[in-house]
Amino acid sequence: MKNMSKMKKGIITMAVVVIVAVVGIAGVVMNPNYKYRKVNSLVADGKFDEAVAVCEKLITSENKAEVQAKIAKVKVLKESTYSFNIGMTEFNSESYKDAYYQFTTVPKEDTKNYDNASDKIKQCIDLENKQAIAQAELSVSKLDYQGALYDIEPALDIDKDNKQLLDLKGKYIKLNEESKAKASEEFKTQLFNENGILTPKQEEAKSKGATVGMTKQECLDSSWGNPEDINKTTTASGVSEQWVYSSNRYLYFEDGILTTIQD
Repeated sequence: MKNMSKMKKGIITMAVVVIVAVVGIAGVVMNPNYKYRKVNSLVADGKFDEAVAVCEKLITSENKAEVQAKIAKVKVLKESTYSFNIGMTEFNSESYKDAYYQFTTVPKEDTKNYDNASDKIKQCIDLENKQAIAQAELSVSKLDYQGALYDIEPALDIDKDNKQLLDLKGKYIKLNEESKAKASEEFKTQLFNENGILTPKQEEAKSKGATVGMTKQECLDSSWGNPEDINKTTTASGVSEQWVYSSNRYLYFEDGILTTIQD
């Protein structure tokens, strides 16, 4: 009887152990983190395509919607990581505006990169502003006020309410208008001699049209005369000018020489 009692106790104990083990295993298997443990590990290593492939093998008729949602999240993280990496490349190349737009696409779901991207966005704005202002000041030193306006536009694109940039824009617009008005007056005075009368040479030139290869002065002395407006662009390769006349007529200059006539 005692042996039978001990045997029963042993069987009961073993049964309890087995039940506990089964319940434990079932609990682990049912845990979502266990199911996606390999997927999460691959995502952490940046192996997004492999993570998607693993997810696809987990799909059953019962969990299809859940696994597809997981796949969608993995793809979002893939795109986010790509954008963040491109942003860092642009940032390190001092292309702060381009980097800014890449960092702004990183969503909160990307817990690995989101906080860093948010910090980089602030840095991009600050550095783009400094870069733009420095370039604009260089243009102003060359009396290229139109160029200065172009220089600060990228910074205003990402920091449109910045008071310093807006004040500078207003200043450059005024200087550019004054510069155009001054240039126009100078051109007018160049057409006349000290007595305000055209010389015979000027009268002869005035009867002729402009031809490619002329200087600006020769064009002013021609039948085209003084333009209604002048658009000037300064680049590393030189200075380009567009002279605007009535009836949609234009003269184009490269470094002071007429290159194109649009009549």
